[in-house]
Amino acid sequence: MVKKVVFMVYVLAVLAAGCSDDNKQPQQDTQSEAANVTTGDIEKAEDVPITEQKISVVKYAPVKGDRFSYKVVQYEEIQEDSLKIIQKIESFYTKNIIAIRTGGSIEMTVRIDSLFVSNTMPDPTQSNKPIVKTYNSRSKKDRENPDLRDFTSILDEDIRIILDSKGRVEEIGGLTPIVNKILGDKRDSVSPDIKSRITSGLESQVFRLTIASEIIPFPDTPIDSTLSWTRQEVNPLSGLFRSTSRSTYTIASVKKVGDKRIGIIKAQLAAEVLKPKESNGVVEMTLSSSSIGGDGEMMIDLDKGYTISKKTQVLSDLNGAVKEIKTKQERKIHQKTLTKISVELLP
Repeated sequence: MVKKVVFMVYVLAVLAAGCSDDNKQPQQDTQSEAANVTTGDIEKAEDVPITEQKISVVKYAPVKGDRFSYKVVQYEEIQEDSLKIIQKIESFYTKNIIAIRTGGSIEMTVRIDSLFVSNTMPDPTQSNKPIVKTYNSRSKKDRENPDLRDFTSILDEDIRIILDSKGRVEEIGGLTPIVNKILGDKRDSVSPDIKSRITSGLESQVFRLTIASEIIPFPDTPIDSTLSWTRQEVNPLSGLFRSTSRSTYTIASVKKVGDKRIGIIKAQLAAEVLKPKESNGVVEMTLSSSSIGGDGEMMIDLDKGYTISKKTQVLSDLNGAVKEIKTKQERKIHQKTLTKISVELLP
């Protein structure tokens, strides 16, 4: 069931991108905290003429000692014929800027402080009753449940991430403690290849995706009078396909909070499948038609580039067929997927 329905979650998330006690909040640390603008400040902000702002360079430029706490909510609804899967992930994480390297790269630590996951899927034994599975890191019972160890393992670890000024991830490190927690008492007996695959999965599906959800892709060159730029990337799709995503960002208006300039950015998102037919040796998947598109609105500090809020949604409509290579059995698929992501900078 899961293999049949979960067809392209990762690429949509990239596009619409990327506790010991029961009331845990994002942890404090001893580093200096930036006087960040939050969504509450925007309500009393004054509009300023965008033509007077002389905006040409937009980049990610926090300074050493800056600290940011975020709430991210990701919602995905996958409909295939009469079957539906709904997943909601709500996370709180803390990011500390620890160094600005020669060349402008930004070194930081990212720590996931709390996590809530809800999965709703059809029950194969009762067609009118769904199965609902949840994880709540604020529940001691969930944190001590060995079947939920994969979720608990990613919490409370400072992961080192290096970004360039365009928001691209250059390096991710410090994942070994998480890998060891996932493996538990098997950590000394499993092969290096298994550890490598777990590490790779954590990189791409947790921490790269976290950064992609938060930070907008900044322009590679100065922007012109249109105050817009386009970024194009190739992303994996369903483990078999690859897609080209094209995102256009436009600074629609500027507000001022004290001496800080806040840019309101509109985004248009789209993707196309590079090759409609792919195989992994077990199944062959063919798309007869596909449509992937969406939009979003973001608020950023124009001088430091940090995200204040971000809301995106992507809708896909896929038609095709899946054939099992060994048995030659083939089935038609028609799948619609809605992905929504919201990001909020916390006080």
